[in-house]
Amino acid sequence: MAHVALRSVLSSYLKRTPSEVSFIVNAWGKPSIPGGPHFSLAHSDDLAVIAVDFEHEIGVDLETGPLALSSDEMAHVLSPDELAERRERDLTAADLLRLWVRKEAVLKALGKGVAHDPSRITVGFPAADFERWRPVCAVDDGVRHVFHRLDVRLGDATCAVARRDRPPPAGPIAFRNWIPPAL
Repeated sequence: MAHVALRSVLSSYLKRTPSEVSFIVNAWGKPSIPGGPHFSLAHSDDLAVIAVDFEHEIGVDLETGPLALSSDEMAHVLSPDELAERRERDLTAADLLRLWVRKEAVLKALGKGVAHDPSRITVGFPAADFERWRPVCAVDDGVRHVFHRLDVRLGDATCAVARRDRPPPAGPIAFRNWIPPAL
C-alpha cells in the first residue's frame, strides 16, 4: 500500500493519473521521476511516510519498533566521532535508533541508501529536535555534500527527513493523511 500511496501522492503533484507516473532508477536502486519532483518513501509495520521536494534531493526514514541492528553491527555504522561519543556517555537504545534513522534519511537523500558506507557520515546523538534543520556533511568519492536533517514527530515512531544543500524556507512541514482507494 505504501507504493500505491506514493504513486497517488506524486500524481496529485504532477497533475497526472497514478498510472501515468513513470520512474527511472539510479545505479543504487533509488527511483526518481525525470524532471522531478524529488521524493523519498519509508515504511515500517503499518505506517508509511513520503517526503516530496521540488528543488532538492530528499530522504526520509521511519522506524516503528526497536533498532534491528546488534551492538556489533552498530559499531560499523558509527563514524569515528560517534564511536568516541558512544564510549564517553551512556546511550540508550532510543539514542541509537534515532541516529540510525537520521543516517538513513541522509543516505537516501544522497541517492545511495545503505550502499554508501554509513560510518562516513556523522549525524551525532543530540536530543530530538523537531523545530530546527541541522546541517550534516557526507563525503562520497572524495566529494563533500551538505545536507540538512530534521527529526519528525510522528506518534511513537522515530522519523527523520534530510534535504540536500539547504533547509527549506521557514514554515512547517505539511502532513496529509492518505486514504487508500476502494478496491
